[in-house]
Amino acid sequence: MSAITCGTHLCEHAVIDNSTFTDVSMANTTFDDVNMKDTTFHNINLSGSSFDDINMSGVKISNVNLKGASIDGVLISDLIAAYQAASA
Repeated sequence: MSAITCGTHLCEHAVIDNSTFTDVSMANTTFDDVNMKDTTFHNINLSGSSFDDINMSGVKISNVNLKGASIDGVLISDLIAAYQAASA
């Protein structure tokens, strides 16, 4: 296994399956046409991030701060509240 050092890097048409990233800053990074199937994210700061044209089928989210987060302009907190009211 090789290490990526600090600095700016370009990774195109690469396969980096089964890699581990620990204590890494990827601020202001762009991911385009990336396969992250069956990937685990833990202790991740995604504040201010944008997601477009994303397949999130089967995704499980827990222990998450969704303050101000929205899907198609609808606050997720409002969606959860509506779901809970309908389920009561």
